[in-house]
Amino acid sequence: MTERIHKGDTQMPEVFQLRNGRDILIRRIRKDDAPRLSEHFSRLSPYTRRLRFFAPMRTLQVSFAERLADVDFVERAAFVAAYPGEATLRGVGRYARETDDAVEVAFVIDDDMHGLGLGTELLYHLAALARENGYTALTAQVLEENHEMLAVFRGCGFPYQAWGDGTVIHVRLDIAGEDAEGQPFPSDDVQ
Repeated sequence: MTERIHKGDTQMPEVFQLRNGRDILIRRIRKDDAPRLSEHFSRLSPYTRRLRFFAPMRTLQVSFAERLADVDFVERAAFVAAYPGEATLRGVGRYARETDDAVEVAFVIDDDMHGLGLGTELLYHLAALARENGYTALTAQVLEENHEMLAVFRGCGFPYQAWGDGTVIHVRLDIAGEDAEGQPFPSDDVQ
């Protein structure tokens, strides 16, 4: 896992096997993905939308979808996931520069695909790209009730810090360090 995550080419699409045995393709977002982002959003439950955007949203405005799909892969980046041979997006992971050394990450995954490992794999892609771009930390703000996302951060293998205010949990992952054998985090034994 570490070799793929840290030494792989983040510019090339990659097929990843989900926990249910199905393959999914993870690739960099493109500007022409804006309509697919809107379609993906329309399939999400109101609960999932609120967990991602911290507020109820009925639609993803065209201009917002276009902005989300237009990234430079340095200060703003995103990866999308779709089944091989299909255009329909099943998940999105993204980051935006927060400080000189950290980027804030966010994810949204189809409701029926939660728990299959896609969020973690998108996190690894974002971490690899962030490291390539000189960032040393990933941050996130997660609603306290979003136990699945918090579990992804706790279990990803990167050194983890979290603190909260009763509603939002602030997470920081150190992506610059090495494990006891001198290998980049996360360690190979993280699943």
